Amino acid sequence: MKKRIVQVLVLFVFFLFSACDFTFKKKREEIVEGGTQKKGEIIVYAYKGFEIEKALIDEFTKESGILVSIKTAGSDQIIQRLAIEEEGTPADLLIVPDVGRLFRAESKGLFQKIENSDLTDAIPQELRDKENYWFGLCKFAYGIAFSNERVDPQILYSYESLAEPQWNGKILTKPSVNISNQVFLSELSLVSGIDNTQSWVENINKNKAKKSFGNDGDLINDILAGKGDVAIVNSNELESRVDPIKSFDNSVAEKIGFVLPDQEKAGALMNVIGGGVIKFSDNPDAAAAFLNFLVEPENNLKFARQLYCFPLSSALNESEDFQFSDFKENLVNLNEVESKLGETRKIFDEAEWDH
Repeated sequence: MKKRIVQVLVLFVFFLFSACDFTFKKKREEIVEGGTQKKGEIIVYAYKGFEIEKALIDEFTKESGILVSIKTAGSDQIIQRLAIEEEGTPADLLIVPDVGRLFRAESKGLFQKIENSDLTDAIPQELRDKENYWFGLCKFAYGIAFSNERVDPQILYSYESLAEPQWNGKILTKPSVNISNQVFLSELSLVSGIDNTQSWVENINKNKAKKSFGNDGDLINDILAGKGDVAIVNSNELESRVDPIKSFDNSVAEKIGFVLPDQEKAGALMNVIGGGVIKFSDNPDAAAAFLNFLVEPENNLKFARQLYCFPLSSALNESEDFQFSDFKENLVNLNEVESKLGETRKIFDEAEWDH
């Protein structure tokens, strides 16, 4: 019976995943110029919503002779599928949003170590695994979204300011199980100390407009609906909602404001969309070459913007395409965040965050 249940689960995950994939496959002669020799193909497992310019993929193929296929599904589903497939996986590379998911994949033994000086030189040490199992590919910030109609942005100067009594009944929050929420609080703890962080959580609890619920998109929707006035959200989520070309709701750009806090102090806390080469990859060198390609400055700028993120180099932020072209980042070493996650969950539990 147990074996049957496992078989059904595997089939369910397979069909769910297969229904959400897309590829950049063309006849090799249509892409490769100058007689480049065939060097294989890599399969990338990526999260639902992952987008990359076809032209960028084609450029990599022209340079390397390596074809790239991308299959997408929910972030946690991808990791689950890899854990089930193990040695039988066709995947060579995993790309997921949030360092917390990179931690999860690494803890399941899904990545292999990549020793590549070009890769490590291009990525700040704070944004890559100290043992080179995973690598940040672009950044997003933890900012504060607010109602333009009900909030003066001048009083949103820091994360800590949200704990002040003036916000009673106005703050919207994500639940404690949200991995991005856990990473944020872990970073805050590293910056502010455990005691201050516990106090902050207790005061935010008092200031909640409603029970913690949903994800960043839900928080933005709740601000629009008048269910709360402010929320800490990921910058890439807000950026995607105000894109005039892709947004389905123009009211977001009109009614929702966004600030990056702590600009007079250490700066806004950051997170990453990142990836790692799969432990069981048949083509790890080609997968590493694709990572290298994505972190080259010009390519990284294109890659980051497609995902509404910031490139790895802060110098590249100075572009008219960026809403925040010049802001202070607080690059907490993400390697230190992992050891804080257990402590963070305890803080949430003790404060009865989800009640």
